[in-house]
Amino acid sequence: MLAALPSAPGSRMAALKPAFIKRPLRAFCYACPRIALVRLGKWQKLLKERAPMRNGIPLIIDDFAKGRAHVAHMNLTAARNASATWKANL
Repeated sequence: MLAALPSAPGSRMAALKPAFIKRPLRAFCYACPRIALVRLGKWQKLLKERAPMRNGIPLIIDDFAKGRAHVAHMNLTAARNASATWKANL
């Protein structure tokens, strides 16, 4: 059905990563701790954590969170690198 609607929101992601359509909640469960750490401002903990082993949404959110942590620590070069990484993984 998504192939019939190429302009549907998320259709690019769905075409590249069909597993997101089948199990979107699983991907969110892997990313939820990173989202909580960003909301709480736990920048040191975010920077110390390893990247998730799964590709896709958890990895994108991890890169975004680490970029935000680098901005909070005024490390703009590392923040730009993290931003480029998560944008490339979209």
